[in-house]
Order: sequence, then C-alpha cells, then structure tokens
Amino acid sequence: MIYGFHLLKEEAFWRSLQAGLQEGSMARDVKALESSMRKLQQSCTELGRHQYFDEFFQIIHRPGWTTVLDELFVGAMIAGMQDQVQNATKHLERLMEGARQVGR
Repeated sequence: MIYGFHLLKEEAFWRSLQAGLQEGSMARDVKALESSMRKLQQSCTELGRHQYFDEFFQIIHRPGWTTVLDELFVGAMIAGMQDQVQNATKHLERLMEGARQVGR
C-alpha cells in the first residue's frame, strides 16, 4: 500500500514537472537555481575569511589550554570539518560535471 502511494506521488511529480515545462516555468526554475548557487558561493566565501580561525589560533596558545583530551577532541572536530569541506568540494565537482553535460 505504501509502495502504491509512493508511485502515485512519483507520477504526480512527473505530471507537475511536465506541466511546468509546458507553461514556461523553466526560466523561473533557472533563476531559483542560480540564486541557490550564489547563496552557496557566498557561504563558502564567508567561511573562508571568518574570524573564528584567528580567534582559535589565539585560544589554543593560552597556557594550560591543551590537555591530551583537548587535543583529541578538537583534533577530531577539525578532522571531521576537513572531511566535510573535501566532500563539499567533491559534490561541487560532480555538480559541475553533470551541468556541463546538459544541453550539449
């Protein structure tokens, strides 16, 4: 029963998409995509120049701050954040590969 409902939702999605294309909504969708990509670009720019980095470098050099547990915890957090940045880069590369193929 749930599977049948899923198919109905999927069919409705495709009908809606087809109707939208026939009505000329493509320009609106492209504008929305461009807006989303510009927001992503702005977020990445802000992250790269954020003051958190400078503040972090000052904090970790304070006397007594870095115990073994601090180093393990913060090191794991940094490694996880680095992984996320690398994954975001890979996603962007895949997005661009796909985008370049459209309309050829």
